[in-house]
Amino acid sequence: MSKGSVFLSPLLAVLLCGQSGLTASTPYHPRHPDPVLESWRWREFDQLRGLGVRSIAESVDGTMWFGLNEGVRSYDGVAWTTYGEEDGVLGAPTYVLQALRDGRICAGSEVGLSCFESGKWTRLFPPEGSIDFPITAMDEGADGRLWASSPWGALSVKGKEFTLYTSAGVISSLAELIPTLRFVEVPDRVIPYRPWAQAGTGSFVFSRAGISLIWGRSIGTPIRTAPKTVRFVAKGSPAEAAGLTVGDRVHSVERGKLGTSPTAIGLTVYKPGRNDPVDVRVGQEILEGGSREFDLDDVFVAPNGTVWFELYGGPVVSLSPGTEAHWQFYG
Repeated sequence: MSKGSVFLSPLLAVLLCGQSGLTASTPYHPRHPDPVLESWRWREFDQLRGLGVRSIAESVDGTMWFGLNEGVRSYDGVAWTTYGEEDGVLGAPTYVLQALRDGRICAGSEVGLSCFESGKWTRLFPPEGSIDFPITAMDEGADGRLWASSPWGALSVKGKEFTLYTSAGVISSLAELIPTLRFVEVPDRVIPYRPWAQAGTGSFVFSRAGISLIWGRSIGTPIRTAPKTVRFVAKGSPAEAAGLTVGDRVHSVERGKLGTSPTAIGLTVYKPGRNDPVDVRVGQEILEGGSREFDLDDVFVAPNGTVWFELYGGPVVSLSPGTEAHWQFYG
């Protein structure tokens, strides 16, 4: 080749000629495997096998906590530790766990709230000797306030102050049973009205007896294995005539199921503060009217401070920050 000559490879010559036919018809998109489907990322823990895991939370120190059919189990990466009712965990199963920013872990059951702090579990709510207070969900606000949803309403915990946002009917009943509890009435416009002729959602309503029972997370569980608390008794109803009151715990129903007779049902009931059962026979009749029950299944605190509640059955209600009066209902 003579001095000053230039050699072009065939490929470079084609590219310089601007052949449009070589333009890619489909852009290249790299494909990455879904990490959730990669088997090496998954690990099975025999320490949880058969224990009925109901909830999971991670505390600020990285410890994993598991709510179980019987108590709570923790794993710090090295050792497993089991806690039961004998260790201070309130009630079983543990349906809900919530890790708080101050390092505590709170557990919710059909009985109420307990928290783990400084190496031990302590009862948070309700007070000893009080009624059962089922917890269905929890969340923590930016201000450190703990919110818990319940069939009784929305429980707010800030320090040693406990506030229940609920219906007027529940306030009139619980004010005497839990005198240390502060109440805020939720307006009727955001609480669905449920006729007695219609079976309630979230708690089974003895429509012909005028009784509303709390089910919480144990809905579908037989009463003989998970006693239910009376939440509401209709005025002038057969239940009121039989002496049933809010806070009574129903431990059994005649022949093991509800509504076994067209004219009456037999109940075994424990009254608050008493250890001996009472057998009650409650008549049935077609009742007029209904009730409003702020029966909550879930709670979520948004970054802006708005608290969102899901009522059992689907409707959503929000409470705006800075006021106890700004409620919004979403059907």
